[in-house]
Amino acid sequence: THGITPEFKRRISEKLKNCMFSLNVDEATNNNMDKVLNVLVRFFDDEENKVKTQHLASRNVNIANASALMLELKDVLQSYGLRLQQVTSILLDNCAVMRGKKTGLETQLRQENPHLLDISGDTVHMVSNAAKALMSPFSSEVEDFCSDIYYDIEKSPKQKEIFSEFQRLLHLPPKSLIRPISSRFMQMLEVCNRVNELLDVLVVHYYHVLDPGEEHKYR
Repeated sequence: THGITPEFKRRISEKLKNCMFSLNVDEATNNNMDKVLNVLVRFFDDEENKVKTQHLASRNVNIANASALMLELKDVLQSYGLRLQQVTSILLDNCAVMRGKKTGLETQLRQENPHLLDISGDTVHMVSNAAKALMSPFSSEVEDFCSDIYYDIEKSPKQKEIFSEFQRLLHLPPKSLIRPISSRFMQMLEVCNRVNELLDVLVVHYYHVLDPGEEHKYR
């Protein structure tokens, strides 16, 4: 905080003070349930002769309306000696606070800097929304199954220990199951591949709960 951070800020300020640059602005919630505004900058570095992306700031903004976000964003730039008029484009997510047409952050940014070339939405959010709409007619048996075995094993210290021991006895490298997330298009292939890798271990682990009529299939 008091050592290398001021030097990082000084270097970025020097690189950007006479440059135009783009920003990536997003809001997230941390483990303490605080809303955090994250700001990245993207610029062409003359010294390294390439486009670079660097972290500018992360600020707690628990009043997360567009006006509060605008004040924080301007304060972040001012802390580096930069002006909003140097910003050529901004990447935001697609929520109403960010991109609302009447009072959203996008509208306020354009009022302050009418020469902005582009304000775009988060590409991953767009793909996620499209994927959710595409997958909504399909049931979620696979996701539910993978989620059930994840929580049954990985969230129980005793079951996790037994599962690891079965892997050792089968001479397999230790691996954990992967928790499915709500954006299933992003990682369900990885989740299913991991279940497939551990299928023999899972059979051994759950063998004792099989119906007697089914046991012969897995001996």
